[in-house]
Amino acid sequence: MFTIQTYLYKQIQVVIIGTGPYDRKYEMVYQRNVKLQRGVDNALRFQFKNQDQKPVNIAAYTIKMHIMDQIEERALLTKTCSIENGLKGIAYTLIDSEELIDLPQGFYTYSIEIWDGENNNSAAFSDDNFNAGGTLEIAGKVFPTFIDTIVPPIGDYVLDVAYTSSTLTESGLHTAAYYLDDFVGDITMQATMDGIPDLNAANYFDVSTDSYDVNDIGPVYVNATGRFHAIRFKIAKTSGDVTQILYRP
Repeated sequence: MFTIQTYLYKQIQVVIIGTGPYDRKYEMVYQRNVKLQRGVDNALRFQFKNQDQKPVNIAAYTIKMHIMDQIEERALLTKTCSIENGLKGIAYTLIDSEELIDLPQGFYTYSIEIWDGENNNSAAFSDDNFNAGGTLEIAGKVFPTFIDTIVPPIGDYVLDVAYTSSTLTESGLHTAAYYLDDFVGDITMQATMDGIPDLNAANYFDVSTDSYDVNDIGPVYVNATGRFHAIRFKIAKTSGDVTQILYRP
């Protein structure tokens, strides 16, 4: 058995404010990038220190974080930070998942803008070389995207055979749920590779066929694999009914 370690920790970024003794230099060996994950809320904390590596009291400060495009330097997102612990110089902001929807995966520049108690505006520095812009990375989603279930309408029966409407698909995995009401007969998942606008005129072939009798109480589930252009379902009944079919590509 393998054991996988996972970590739950606060993302804290150290930033420098130009206060304190200037005859000392705070040597930051490594300043990591700020990293945001798409699809989840991201909590960020910034700890403000001076050149003497001491926390700066930020209780009276107003602090904003800006996310900018690295090439055009356009402001893409601005967040006002909350003061979590003024004496320890810790500010906090939450970037929720919806705010990252329109920001593609990649690298950006972030900056910290501060106003002190006397309303003096200045920049905090992301390293010890007075660089006001740090690097922020937006990574891909860490959770799968939910795919809505499709309910293809069932057409009229002709000689006890009916077809659902066709559904375009790009997925390689297909799941269906058949809701049966004393149904006796066959349900066939069909697919086509034709890329034509009129899917009703396309050439369909059978992917899987399942037979049911009155002892089969719905919903029953069917899975199939394969990459097709569209999917539909063929119902050949002897008696009973199929009340609906749910399909998820």
